[in-house]
Amino acid sequence: MQGASALGINGLSDLCAQKTADAVKGRTVQEVKQLLGIVDVGMTPDEELQLQHDNEVTVCLR
Repeated sequence: MQGASALGINGLSDLCAQKTADAVKGRTVQEVKQLLGIVDVGMTPDEELQLQHDNEVTVCLR
């Protein structure tokens, strides 16, 4: 994100964020972790499901 500002390319940050959102949309937490190479962060399965639910609500608000 800072690179886009430093380069003065308007909209690049938005484009990167949208591409990332498109890549993870509709995937389970486990699929997103695998796609992005995220290792276990110590969340319980219930916490992961709650986070997934919260993120779905956030996407709906946009």
